[in-house]
Amino acid sequence: MYNDSKISRTNLKVDGIKTLPENIADNEGVKLAFKAYRKLEKKYGAEGRFVKMQDFTNEQMFFLAYSMVFCNKLVYIPLYLELILKEDDHAPAMLR
Repeated sequence: MYNDSKISRTNLKVDGIKTLPENIADNEGVKLAFKAYRKLEKKYGAEGRFVKMQDFTNEQMFFLAYSMVFCNKLVYIPLYLELILKEDDHAPAMLR
């Protein structure tokens, strides 16, 4: 899924084979969470939204909230990025 994905402004690439189990877990986890959300919404009704968010559906809001988990500031320190790619079983957040 992320095999050979490059980190912007670097020549570093993700090992998609190494990150595959966690990528699958992330995708299955969000599917399960969304299914639970839909079940909860069906049982208790739709959630209210902020006025400025009225243009988004509840489903879109769910995925916007989920995507915010992966928002972070990337530190472009080559040794740090190399260490993350070597040691972490997850693809870097900006690619997820």
